[in-house]
Amino acid sequence: MKIISKNNDLNEYTDIAISMGNFDGVHLGHQRLLKNALKESKERGLTFGVITFIPHPLEVFKGVSDFYINSFEERRELLRGLGVDFIVELPFDDAFSKVEPQDFLNNYILTIKNLRKFFLGHDFGLGKEKKGDLKFISDFIKPHKLELHVEDEFLFNGHEVSSSKIRKLIKDGDIPSANSLLGREFFLSGKVVSGMGRGGRIGIPTMNLEFDFKRLTPGIGVYVTSTKVDGKLNLSLTNIGRNPTFEEDGIIKVETHLVDFNKMKYGENICVKFLEKIRDEKKFSGPDELVAQINQDIDYTKKKYL
Repeated sequence: MKIISKNNDLNEYTDIAISMGNFDGVHLGHQRLLKNALKESKERGLTFGVITFIPHPLEVFKGVSDFYINSFEERRELLRGLGVDFIVELPFDDAFSKVEPQDFLNNYILTIKNLRKFFLGHDFGLGKEKKGDLKFISDFIKPHKLELHVEDEFLFNGHEVSSSKIRKLIKDGDIPSANSLLGREFFLSGKVVSGMGRGGRIGIPTMNLEFDFKRLTPGIGVYVTSTKVDGKLNLSLTNIGRNPTFEEDGIIKVETHLVDFNKMKYGENICVKFLEKIRDEKKFSGPDELVAQINQDIDYTKKKYL
């Protein structure tokens, strides 16, 4: 899959189809649109790609933290996994947000040589204040003989699927529901960094995950997770919180204990996949009470998942 920063770099391709959107999370709704587009493109011999934006528009308009379901690199890998041939990543800034819909189409879509079909979601809009709705797009491109496909709304068990809904489920700790809408486990990935070493001293070593503050983290609590280390998945427990038994600095940390695996991986990258929340974070009277509770958490995790 090729990563492209300017849409005129697409002119090397013949017979192109594209879709467009933010695709944060690449959830089931995104997947249906893209899979249908890929299927038709393959049948017609079209090269299929996605036009997306860096950063997300909301980061420009409001500034964000604890927001992105996936990093931009993870989004690339998820799209690659679906079979997308190329991604155009357009830089989004304040000036870009003020581009009128007709100028957007003229400058970023209709300049693509050999573009045959445009695949869009049911609620798509483009240009300044998203004034370029689907009717506008359809009417504007018709003289250019560019085909437009609008995907029907995707419902899961009768309910809408959206990135904003998934973010709320994750923050609420409803991981199974979020995972159902994602079509996979929500995950956090990053580098293992050294912490205070308290876990090792009490016999329950943890790996501290370094991550971008703009990435979404589940609500504070203890979670059953599956952590990929050295290419292998290991059952794990992950605490997201402030360590109230020991610290009062208020900083949110992500700490993962691998069940039946004690080797630390400082400086290496790991991927923590979330399965369910089992309890809220709690301030204990001291290390002994904390260890007793963690051992109960480990017993529950082993009984259910091993």
